[in-house]
Amino acid sequence: MTTEIRHARQSDRSAILEFIDTFWRKDHIFVREPSFFDYEMTTDGVPQFILAVNSNQIVGLVGYVKHAALVEESDLFLVLLRVLESHANEGLAIKLLKTCLDLTNKNVHTVGANPKALPLYSLMGFKTGYLDHYYWLNPQIGTYNLAHVPERLDWQTAKFSCNVTPVTSIEETEYNRLPHYRHAAKSLDFFRKRYFEHSTFSYSVYAVRDQATGGSLTGLGVTRLVEANQSRAMRIVDWIGHDDYFNAFAGAIQQHCLMEQCEFADFYCLGMSADILKQAGFCKILAETETIIPNYFSPFLQRNVSLTFCTTQNNNIKLFRGDGDQDRPV
Repeated sequence: MTTEIRHARQSDRSAILEFIDTFWRKDHIFVREPSFFDYEMTTDGVPQFILAVNSNQIVGLVGYVKHAALVEESDLFLVLLRVLESHANEGLAIKLLKTCLDLTNKNVHTVGANPKALPLYSLMGFKTGYLDHYYWLNPQIGTYNLAHVPERLDWQTAKFSCNVTPVTSIEETEYNRLPHYRHAAKSLDFFRKRYFEHSTFSYSVYAVRDQATGGSLTGLGVTRLVEANQSRAMRIVDWIGHDDYFNAFAGAIQQHCLMEQCEFADFYCLGMSADILKQAGFCKILAETETIIPNYFSPFLQRNVSLTFCTTQNNNIKLFRGDGDQDRPV
């Protein structure tokens, strides 16, 4: 029987969860907490998935997260691309991806795809590679329980003159003035849902304002505090703003790390100026380094993790850990 590629329907919800539990990972967060699946992956109760269906059974799927209300006007982030081996010779992965590409007039991306899938994305016209991983170590920590630091360096905190304050809301006119053109564009509604109103995680959002320009909003940074082994670390999850103002945001976060006794702050990103990050006191994780800045905290694993990216946007896009599904419960 011919395999059909179609949009998921509301009635497919339980079958999608069963497929994820059986063929993706047992006890996945979407299966353990269906309410989080609804928060993350549905619109008005309809799962945001493209399905490959044969004999009324799902044999492949891919999910997508949209960054704006209208899918055709939204950047899309793909998650959970999976085709059963019994149907691997039907080209279903290509068909699923092509259907996603046809959904929108904007760009399509994914962060954290299996490295083995990168040739497939390249074949479909995506630019592929790995995010950069930067970190700053708290020099006041005597013993690192999370990071592995074979050699202590003279770590500095960034110097800044802008006003950096935590916020719990943002005005649309200010948000829209930020430089979104190189970012995977997020509507304000999506930003609110993703960070101010997250169903599980508690995020801190910081506004950077330049007093030299009358206190205008020049950047928004997002962080999340993580804990393991009776120690803390600060994850920089997202940044929307001019590169020149990241230094101010980073300096404020480093001061916060000193007060909260966080071992480190780290930042997965693509498209940020290496010089700006160096000036902000951050060091890049290199393949040959013995330093370990862990990414997995639930459960905690003390090892470095490389995060892939795939994108149809070729004009020096900026991507971060908070894009896609790389900062969610597991």
